[in-house]
Order: sequence, then C-alpha cells, then structure tokens
Amino acid sequence: MARKKKSRSKVGKYILIGVGVVVGLIIVGVIFSAIANSSLGDRFKDLMGKGSDGSGGGNNTESGDTVPPKAFLTADKYKAIVGDPITFDGNRSYDPGKESNITRGIMLYQWNFGYTDDDGTPIVESTVNGTTIHSFPDRGDFTVTLTVFDDAENEDSAQVTVIIVPPNEPISTGSSILIGDPVGPGIFGNSTEVTWNLTEGATYMWLNISVTGAYVREGQSTTVEIVLENPYLDVIKNQTVKVLGTEAVPWTFQPEEISVEGRYTLTIHAVDGAAIVSVMGEATYL
Repeated sequence: MARKKKSRSKVGKYILIGVGVVVGLIIVGVIFSAIANSSLGDRFKDLMGKGSDGSGGGNNTESGDTVPPKAFLTADKYKAIVGDPITFDGNRSYDPGKESNITRGIMLYQWNFGYTDDDGTPIVESTVNGTTIHSFPDRGDFTVTLTVFDDAENEDSAQVTVIIVPPNEPISTGSSILIGDPVGPGIFGNSTEVTWNLTEGATYMWLNISVTGAYVREGQSTTVEIVLENPYLDVIKNQTVKVLGTEAVPWTFQPEEISVEGRYTLTIHAVDGAAIVSVMGEATYL
C-alpha cells in the first residue's frame, strides 16, 4: 500500500509542474503582446532590426517617434493666369530614418492655399500622396503651405508663394472704313478708335494695325494718322502712314511704357483718301 501512495504522489507532482508550465507560457505571451502593441514595441523592433513600418532596421533609433518629418514643397510654375492649374509637389518630404519605405514615412499631406472662401473658411485640402493640382480664382500673391504628418502625428511645414495675374486683354477694332477730308460735304466716318483697360502689372502689349488704301480719285494715296494715348491722355506713340496698297504697322510696348493703370485709347484718323483699317492686339501679365 505504501508503494501505491508514493506513485500517486509522483503523478500529482507532474500534474502541478505541467500546470505551472502552461501558466508561465500564458504570462510570457501576454507580456510579449503588450510589448508589441505599445510604443516600447517600436523601440524593441528597432533593436531587433525591424522598423515599426515593417521595413528593415534603423527607424529613429536615437530619438524614436519624437523626431519630426521634413517638409519640402515646389510648384511647376510660380506665376500663372487666373484659373490656370498649378501642380504642387511635396514628394521630397520625408521622415528621417524612414525614407526607404514607399511613403518615406509621410502619412498625410495637408495643403493650405493661402485664401478663404466667402464665409472666411480657409481653402485647405488633405491628400495621402505628395502632389496636388489647384487653380486660383482671383489675382494676387498667395502663400501656399504644405504640412506633412508622420505616423506618430509629428509635423513639419514648407511654403511657396505664387503670383496670379489677370487673363490676357484682347484689343481689336474689327474692320472700319475711313474716308478722309476733304471728299465732299456731309461725309463722315473719317476716324475710329478702340479703348481697353490695363490694371497693375501688365508686362507686354502689342498692336498690329492694318491699313488698306481705297482711292477716291485716280492717283490719290491714302494717309492715316495713328495715335495711342494713356489714361492721362499723354501720347505714348503716334505715326502717320501713307499707302497706295496695304501696309501693316506693328507696335510693341514694354512694361515701363504701359505702367499707368486705366483706359488706353487708340485713334485712327483718315487725313485724305479712303482706307479700310483693322487692329489686332493683346496685353499680357505673364
């Protein structure tokens, strides 16, 4: 009987050892699970040669997730006409130590375009990729801000300024028939004019004036006088053209010649003979 008691005692001991091993394994599993799901897990993975993003090794091992990302911003053009699209590129932004993964460590790109809507709400866009396209509804200088966020919500910002200018200003008379003096009593129509408005920042203006002579009397040439005045009624250019056929008169103007804002007036006057005249031109702000 004593041997049977001793055998049963051994069985009980083995059962207790087995239960202890199982409990120990459960406790170890809980500890490792907690490590893997805590901020310490990232540090642990770094030490083991694995980044928190799954890439191999070395993610901010010195400062961990307290290291902010680096933002970089460029545009495909820095001066554009109202309504023209501009492409903004923040793909050079990165999170130090995480450049090797697909996103370079950047989780979110937030774009502030530097103006508000009618109720004062800033025009802001968020994307998960590093480029966006935007057009501006009004002229002016706009500071565009890109803010990038990493997976720990650290952030950094970069800015560029774009200049938005008015659309091109077309200048045209169509075609006008001018009859010069003197051809007889009661005959009018010896001049025509075209006006247009320039605002601040015009960079170039061109005019192409076509004069085609039409003869009232045999052998008579056509003479027209062309005058351009600025808003102060100062004559900035004039020319007298005498033609027997057709002549094109090209005029170009640089910014210093058209720096005055307001209404410009081009007048074409038939001095003698008759002429068909037309004007084509444009003022630009780019």
